[in-house]
Amino acid sequence: MTLKPPPCKTGDTIGVVSPASPPTGQKAALLQNGVAYIEKRGFQVKQGKFVQRKTGYLAGADEERTNDFNNMFRDPSITAIFCSRGGFGSSRMLKDIDYEYIRRHPKIFIGYSDATALHLALFQKTGLVTFSGPMVATELGLGIDAETEASLWSSVQRPAPEDLISISEQVECRPYRSGQATGHILGGCLSVLVTLLGTTYCPDFKDAILILEDIGEDLYKIDRFLAQLENSGVLNQINGVVLGDFLDIKPDENPNPLNFDDLLNRYFGRLPCPVVTHFPYGHGTRKYTIPVGCRVNLDGYNGQLNFLESGVDDG
Repeated sequence: MTLKPPPCKTGDTIGVVSPASPPTGQKAALLQNGVAYIEKRGFQVKQGKFVQRKTGYLAGADEERTNDFNNMFRDPSITAIFCSRGGFGSSRMLKDIDYEYIRRHPKIFIGYSDATALHLALFQKTGLVTFSGPMVATELGLGIDAETEASLWSSVQRPAPEDLISISEQVECRPYRSGQATGHILGGCLSVLVTLLGTTYCPDFKDAILILEDIGEDLYKIDRFLAQLENSGVLNQINGVVLGDFLDIKPDENPNPLNFDDLLNRYFGRLPCPVVTHFPYGHGTRKYTIPVGCRVNLDGYNGQLNFLESGVDDG
């Protein structure tokens, strides 16, 4: 059963956590810029105790990051929880998250990239719809793209579907395999998603619409990740595929090299379901916020993704 959080409204308090890497160095200034941006929109901000703690590439020890995460859900003054940034380490927290408390007290949770592990685990363990979208020390701190901004706030602030920009409109992408399909949209960063396969934190992808993106990976690693999806049976279970941004792919430098299009054809070219590419989602500047777990319709004939419901409770 899908569980939806209450919407946030002007004047609410937004919590900030670092479940992966810390916003240090240049990102420390971006964090403050992002906090100022949120406050300018009329919200209050409460940062976790260990947001900027640095332990190697982690924002503090596992226990510290997990405590910040759990405490934001336990804090009754917090309405929504934003990740400061991505990086590495969210998967290390999964076994110690208080899923039972979160099930009883759902809240908006927003992040992407390494936060993919948290989105999928929360959906699997609680049914909670979470939001794969902009983060405080990245897009919000750098200066957010207007379309990205509209998608983010309309996704989490307005409870009525007819008022939601990101729900009422169809987002255009490129058709790759024709067909029409409906299902819960699940996915995120490919390299993170595949690490959950075979674990108790991985949701059931049967009849889902799978959305994928990634950045900075070698082509052969993307090939390996997609092979893992195929070999695990995921590609045989889904109703459709949405491919977002795959940025900064490190090419095959062998003679007669393979390229990304070769991988598309190998893994998606013969699927008996609609597939679209170039959806504005991922590590690029322009990104639609994805309510992970909500129902969508995928039109592979015209290259459109239509959000069928709000990600927040409409009361």
